[in-house]
Amino acid sequence: MDKKKYVDLNLSHREDWFLEEPVVSLLNEYFFNPTISQASDQNKWLEERKKVLYSMARAIRNGSVPLAKNGPCRIRNVEEIDKVVIHHTGRTILPTDHVLCLLHAMHMINIYIKPRSDKDNPCYGEPLWSGNFKSGRQIFFAYHYLVYPDGTVVNLLNDRLIGGHSGLAEINGTSIAIAFLGNFMEDTPTKEQIYSVEKLLAKYPNCEILGHREVKGSTTCPGNTFLGKDGWKEQLT
Repeated sequence: MDKKKYVDLNLSHREDWFLEEPVVSLLNEYFFNPTISQASDQNKWLEERKKVLYSMARAIRNGSVPLAKNGPCRIRNVEEIDKVVIHHTGRTILPTDHVLCLLHAMHMINIYIKPRSDKDNPCYGEPLWSGNFKSGRQIFFAYHYLVYPDGTVVNLLNDRLIGGHSGLAEINGTSIAIAFLGNFMEDTPTKEQIYSVEKLLAKYPNCEILGHREVKGSTTCPGNTFLGKDGWKEQLT
């Protein structure tokens, strides 16, 4: 990664480092309470946001993000899985050469840091804990699978791990999350993506196939073209 893509996060060694400056101001400005609508130069704002995301991704990769040493077990029995929830990565631009580390950082910020930064949330200030591990390191991916436009499928979490993908604990605990890389508010996935997910779904023959918006009404994910008579959900079921 180009050094020009970074900002200095100046992470402390405290487990509530995300409540300290400059991190707290950067996350509020570019993620939690974005002021893009008031920004005089929105392109510059977006570039700065991308720098924060790259910087967080580098810190995670380098192991310099303080994490909780222990926490609740999040392993489940695969027999509990009864649904597959479909997502898209949406409007966030993730360069394909760094998509996994940037997606990892995005999920850590939005799913794990955001509630811990809210003074009205019971978990305010708690150290970061996902309960999911890979190769001995804690990981924060929300999805089990990510599907690239060329049809390549990347397995991010094994089936026994619970991803925080839906915003609803009761859904997360009994579902597999498959995310299409792209924004499908108006467009549709590639034929290669559809074909790969059709094959992937064969692993879960007894699961109900649902879009994120079908389990959580406040979201439009995986886009406006998913449902309806001509929606691409029909190609998956």
